[in-house]
Amino acid sequence: MNIPDNGQDQVRADLEAIFRAGVARVDPERLVRESLRLGAERLIVATAGGERFYDLTQFERIIVLGAGKAAARMARAVEGVLGERISDGVISVKYGHTEPLERIRTMEAGHPVPDAAGVRAAQEIAGLAAAAEVEAGEGQASRGPLAAGGGGGGRTRCGCRRGAR
Repeated sequence: MNIPDNGQDQVRADLEAIFRAGVARVDPERLVRESLRLGAERLIVATAGGERFYDLTQFERIIVLGAGKAAARMARAVEGVLGERISDGVISVKYGHTEPLERIRTMEAGHPVPDAAGVRAAQEIAGLAAAAEVEAGEGQASRGPLAAGGGGGGRTRCGCRRGAR
């Protein structure tokens, strides 16, 4: 027996297409890739207020830090732009939210409930950030951390001391 679907199949297909387009529009890897580019020895970062420029010759090391479910995809985009310029890096992600990375270490942790792995990841991130010795002023530093975060990043940084941002 043939039962008419009254257009429900088309509605379902249209809704799925709308959903997929929305998800693609906010893909963290694509957004980071579109926001970062190299020009000569400068990192150019597109922001809502315009472009910011960082003279990479002024940085001894580039360290990438991140936390959250989107951090792995963001880190992969950063690796795609900066490649071998990245000296070190670590990200903390929810279990199962990893991506293949070459220069940035990935530490998996519990989410939404923090666990011991999250504490270790937060300590590793905080340690690298402290070692970066970022100097204030005009975006110049001897070492520069580049932070990437998304999703539940706050929960994966459960080992940070009170007041740390």
